[in-house]
Amino acid sequence: MRSSIHRATKADIYELIRFYGEGKFNEEQVNFFRKCVTNAAQLYVGFVDGEVGCFWGLIPPSFLSDSAYLWLYTTEDLKGSEFVFVRQSQIAVREMLKEYAEIIGHVAEANAKGKRWLRWLGAELDYPQGGII
Repeated sequence: MRSSIHRATKADIYELIRFYGEGKFNEEQVNFFRKCVTNAAQLYVGFVDGEVGCFWGLIPPSFLSDSAYLWLYTTEDLKGSEFVFVRQSQIAVREMLKEYAEIIGHVAEANAKGKRWLRWLGAELDYPQGGII
């Protein structure tokens, strides 16, 4: 199983949202993704065996900020390949941390798989607030 991560353009991610969201995302979710893509300073696509496994972006709170918020969407093609993809994700996080001193994200408290992945990537999970960590 082969995995890789590549930088992406806004057009790339808009197309992925259209393709993967067709019939899955409601209008509010599509608008959320569009806002994420529009505000992202960096965008990435992760592949597993040539198929899109996930896409994400980093959104700095301001132009001069040394921190950024991370958003992530995983596709069905990532299922069963998460462990293989962790190594590529660790490399990508190291690269992102060269540009931003801190990467901030949120995960649902009940999302055990998401929390485990974040820990593998070196995240420090805080106390939950309203079901979100």
